[in-house]
Amino acid sequence: EGLYRVQQSLDEILDNLPERGVCWVLRRVVFPFGRRWQRPSDDLTRQVATDLAESDELRETLAAGIYRDGDPEGVIGRLDHAVRLTLACQGMLDRVRDARRDGRIAPYLDDVPAAALAAGVINEAESAQLRAYEKALRLAIDVDDFDADALWGADAGSQRAADAA
Repeated sequence: EGLYRVQQSLDEILDNLPERGVCWVLRRVVFPFGRRWQRPSDDLTRQVATDLAESDELRETLAAGIYRDGDPEGVIGRLDHAVRLTLACQGMLDRVRDARRDGRIAPYLDDVPAAALAAGVINEAESAQLRAYEKALRLAIDVDDFDADALWGADAGSQRAADAA
């Protein structure tokens, strides 16, 4: 992807040159064998994403030397925890998705674990695991979700309420 972007940028620069003759000569110098780099295919991108998601060893290799606290409530640990729970829940998530497609579960619900449990798609233990997965996923996604009291202190909330009144 990186080499493709460099190639695209150079090509666009050459396209915007006002003198077509200079553009033609520079294009032969910069790309003597033509434009060689292609974007990665969707299949390759999907395969890399799958490998990253499924292989602890690959993630560890790529993350070597990067700070990771290992705490599932920590900033970095949230994402890793969510990935691990996603992998652990994949079969259950597939069953829930199929139940939504079949109409056994409504497509848009606030409480999917309860609906899946009521429909008999998952059991009690899986319901608890699905709730943990949803919580971990939400924590990983809500990176810019801050509590006003945490940012400004507990007095800030009462001051804003007084200002609004």
